[in-house]
Amino acid sequence: MHIIGLYPNVNKVGLFWGFFRAVVVGSLLLFHTVGLFVSSAYLYEINFIYFSTSLHYSLIVGISFLYVLHFNTNRHYFARYHSRMYFNFYDYHEEITVEIRDLIKKGKKEKIRLTILPVFSTLAAVCVLLLAPILDKYGTFDFDIETSINFNLPLPMVYVFDSSTRAGYLVALTHQLLSAMLCGVVLGGTGYSFIATASTIATQMRILINRLDTIESRALSMYEAKYGPNPAQNDYDLYRDEKFSKCLEN
Repeated sequence: MHIIGLYPNVNKVGLFWGFFRAVVVGSLLLFHTVGLFVSSAYLYEINFIYFSTSLHYSLIVGISFLYVLHFNTNRHYFARYHSRMYFNFYDYHEEITVEIRDLIKKGKKEKIRLTILPVFSTLAAVCVLLLAPILDKYGTFDFDIETSINFNLPLPMVYVFDSSTRAGYLVALTHQLLSAMLCGVVLGGTGYSFIATASTIATQMRILINRLDTIESRALSMYEAKYGPNPAQNDYDLYRDEKFSKCLEN
């Protein structure tokens, strides 16, 4: 989260570099968002598959840029969320029961399943998006058409410099590969952050519900530990017992 600029370090040493990383990552993603969007306008009259692919990627990269912007402008909220989340609001400093251990294991398994699903969905989407232009090369599209877009790049895109030269092509290719890597890492980082937050809070809520469901039995255990056995045998007398009421309150 520090490295990709989503959650910059705010101490005196790391503040500058954290801000610098966020600016570099955000600027690169914004540049390609605008470039792909402009390219899609050119591609609309040339080839619909390239147009839809370029527009789709511009939206994906644009969302990545918005994530970087949002995480940095709302850092104090995320800091508060993570602090509260790992405080374990269900923890009453009592013995962890077998039921609670099972709930924790269930939460971990659920987090793994939630993490695996987006990975396969992303791989499937990438295969479709990359496969469509490759297959289209065997269709009726004429690549000799006069245009400023370089179709030799992984993503056909208009650049402010000439990308048809060897040097320009290498610069454009490097930019695209770096942008794709950052986009994937940002989306993956934000996605995993959401999964970790949601699954942790869900587990804590399940444990809290279990604590509420077993509050009477736990109060009885506390009563026996403090005052000995033989509390009242019926609910009426039990709840009139001030000692039991104190245990229930605790």
